[in-house]
Amino acid sequence: MRFFRKKNKTNSIDKHGERFEFEYRVLPSVATFSPCQLFTIDHQGSELLNFLYSCFDEFKDASWIKEYIANSSMAIYDASEGQISLLKLAEPETSPELAYVATVLPNHLSENMKDEEDIFYRPFYILAKMVDNWCFGEVKYVDNIGDGIYYTTYYKMTDKADPVQFIEWVMEREGLTKKSENIMHDPVADFLNNR
Repeated sequence: MRFFRKKNKTNSIDKHGERFEFEYRVLPSVATFSPCQLFTIDHQGSELLNFLYSCFDEFKDASWIKEYIANSSMAIYDASEGQISLLKLAEPETSPELAYVATVLPNHLSENMKDEEDIFYRPFYILAKMVDNWCFGEVKYVDNIGDGIYYTTYYKMTDKADPVQFIEWVMEREGLTKKSENIMHDPVADFLNNR
């Protein structure tokens, strides 16, 4: 009876399962309990994922993680009412792997926070591959009985993984408007700068 045979831990989860664990547990937990990591200028590019890789032992032996990190990046953008951290992740291969992740740090929270705990439990927005489509969603931490869990709610489907369309949706949900002082030049910065 192979179904009940105990599997070796290193072989129990395939690349897709490990990636799912990283994108739907590790990244939302960083957004929930270490949100400043997502807004640290030193973490732009692939530095955030390199930092997380060094912190989570369960991914240290994963054969896929180094290529994943090399093909992922983070950038921080200014909006009129806050900052947006956008992670571009390695190309998704299967559902529901993520193409983009965004978190928002509103000015009113960052200006009034006395401790990082003041900005815990912020929403974590995702653009996930869903079979042949892409879906905008939100991952939230819910702690009903002292055993917190992350819930994903999907809101809108689209036919392509467009970072500008995704950021526009995130800004609408967060009530943010564009700011024309972003110095970077990429599609998201161009959108925010009305170029």
